[in-house]
Amino acid sequence: MRLPPSRKGPLALLLVVAAVAPALSGPEGCSAGESATPSAPDAAQPQVLTYRRVGARPLAAYVFLPKAPGKDRPAILLFHGGGWRIGEPAWLFDRAREFAAKGMVAISIEYRLSNDGLSPIDAVEDACAAFAWAREQG
Repeated sequence: MRLPPSRKGPLALLLVVAAVAPALSGPEGCSAGESATPSAPDAAQPQVLTYRRVGARPLAAYVFLPKAPGKDRPAILLFHGGGWRIGEPAWLFDRAREFAAKGMVAISIEYRLSNDGLSPIDAVEDACAAFAWAREQG
């Protein structure tokens, strides 16, 4: 799908609450990110991977894998709401589990909130980095 010229850019990416990205192939396909905590490769508990570092702060991607093994599965990135100021990736864990149960790789993304001198632009940069990271994993 092509966006009209006036809608291209990072802001258009973040305004999409969930977007399909190339699939991760499984636990080994996620290894490019740093594991923040060990977790089982099933839809009940996510794999926690670092998709980006901003200074000393790691930003996490919570990856929910389908139970059935496979390659080239569709993936979806989930971004919580909260008006740029509140929220956390865990708000979408139940939805991510639903997508994983249907055979998709579901990834709930942590992004910086507009607090302590940050703006929504920082969150948009994080979202763009999350999309790039997901594509690199495929």
